[in-house]
Amino acid sequence: MWMDFNPKLGTKRPRDATAITFTKEDATGVIFLHNDAFVISLQIGAATVKRMIVDQVGLNATPVWPLGRIRMPVTVGPRTVEVDFLVIDISSTYNAIMGRTWLHLMEVVPSSYHQMLKFPYGDKVVEIRGDQVASKGCFMAKAKHAVRIMMMEEEAPVL
Repeated sequence: MWMDFNPKLGTKRPRDATAITFTKEDATGVIFLHNDAFVISLQIGAATVKRMIVDQVGLNATPVWPLGRIRMPVTVGPRTVEVDFLVIDISSTYNAIMGRTWLHLMEVVPSSYHQMLKFPYGDKVVEIRGDQVASKGCFMAKAKHAVRIMMMEEEAPVL
């Protein structure tokens, strides 16, 4: 058991700690050597949404202004939490970025090496596997788009 400080309450409360570890066995089925993004499918509302990247960094350094915000229930294994999504207008091979807010809310520990995330649920640890095939597909689609842009720039007339 460890003590969790909640700054909003200004008090400490006891909390059971569930150890989360990754082992060699967790990497079973992972295609190595890889540098794949961690891509998963999640239940959002009534739909299964594929090609969602788990990323603690988020977008690149380009400023993006959100078009709006929407709160949706996200179900992972046995747990459902309400998540605020920012809606943005950018071209992406991913349908959503599951970032730090969601990771912290779920108490998720991701491992891109193991292509797995784990989180505590009661006295158990829930495991969700990543989708390396989807990750490679997103990478190839992005690379194909980048080549198309480079070709269009090369073909453009010089003024």
